[in-house]
Amino acid sequence: MSILLWTAVIFLGYNLLIVGPSRAPAKPFAELQLEMQTNNAKILDQTIALRTYPDYTKSIDQDPKLTEEQKEKLRLEGLVLVADTQYKSAIQRQDINRVITTNDALQAWERKLGPEHPLWNAPVKIASHKDFPASEISPKELKEKVRQISSELGRTTPVWGFFPGYQLIDMLVRATGAVPAISYAFACLLLAIVVRAVVFPLTQKQIMFGRQMSQLSPLMNEIKEKYKRKDGKPLAMQEQQEMNQEMMGLYSQYGINPASGCFPMLLQLPLFLMIYQAMLHYRFEFENGLFLWINPALSQSTSGFVAANLGQKDYILLTLYAISMVATALLMPVSDPMNARQQRIMGVSISGIFGVMMFFWPVPSAFVLYWTFTNVLATAQSLYSYRLPVAPLQKKVSAAGGAIPGAMNGVVKNPPAKTGVPQRHQPKRKKK
Repeated sequence: MSILLWTAVIFLGYNLLIVGPSRAPAKPFAELQLEMQTNNAKILDQTIALRTYPDYTKSIDQDPKLTEEQKEKLRLEGLVLVADTQYKSAIQRQDINRVITTNDALQAWERKLGPEHPLWNAPVKIASHKDFPASEISPKELKEKVRQISSELGRTTPVWGFFPGYQLIDMLVRATGAVPAISYAFACLLLAIVVRAVVFPLTQKQIMFGRQMSQLSPLMNEIKEKYKRKDGKPLAMQEQQEMNQEMMGLYSQYGINPASGCFPMLLQLPLFLMIYQAMLHYRFEFENGLFLWINPALSQSTSGFVAANLGQKDYILLTLYAISMVATALLMPVSDPMNARQQRIMGVSISGIFGVMMFFWPVPSAFVLYWTFTNVLATAQSLYSYRLPVAPLQKKVSAAGGAIPGAMNGVVKNPPAKTGVPQRHQPKRKKK
């Protein structure tokens, strides 16, 4: 759960700091439309997506002369110019990341309008290029082209240049015959099992370290209580330093490094990010998969509220995932019984915030399904680990700083046995 939270924070931070808020347009939308056509002709995908198109849409929204139908048509035409530019750039640079956001935007419009809507099938004028001679294309045709090139690039581009992420997931899908109603969802479960099996030793070490740290909580609370001021004011700098020194002395006495619990989590992070990239490379194949209520018939009858396939965002699955995260936070054992209530509130709050954020993130249902399975398996491991016995902590170093005889790794082994009162040594008398 913490990995997903940090991923969302990084994603939002990128949009706020790098992309930045859209500026107030200083030009009418007709002039900005000409700029977009120029960007499209020169295949300036970054310029058209991050600068021109946001100004273009804002100019349309602020124009009082346009009707809602005209605004909708102009927005879609602008998006086609952006998507076509990114599609051409992805082919030239062989970069799958340049079409991922394009597919999300086109997919949102397809769900909104429906596959048979006139606007979705109407041709839009685009700039011709020596490598791309077409002068017009419909949103429907463009989405299919984006999907094809994305599938090709995902299959031929290794994750991080070496990991065959597409082939791994495709192998799991084909293990059950690539059946749309079963295989793609089952592949998400198999992938979650594989990932959790790989990180099981690291996660187990992290959990058991947390249980060891919880044994120090009463002693740590005694130190905090010792320095707690009666007037409720914060500690002075010298008092804070003294308290921190006593805390570090406590860790040293029991041979515990408080930072060592972070290392297992840091070692897991590259694996989680690599699997996420692998699913990004395979995400367009997930459009062939179904899952229980996620199917084209129900999607059409609910006007796009329900996802048509596992490549689209589904609000019901997102709701169930958010509920599972809150339930996990409530079921998770606490490391500090004295602060159990605060830990529960913090866990539920983080889960709730992240669950709400997911509704505004264009994430395919296959990703949510994989995260749900991963969340369930991680919770099962945590509940299992907290039922295992843990050895009580033993002092490894005395309060004065010296090693305790027989102590090894914090546990005293084979202590010297008591043999009664020791006799004093009597020196021998010299002969006269």
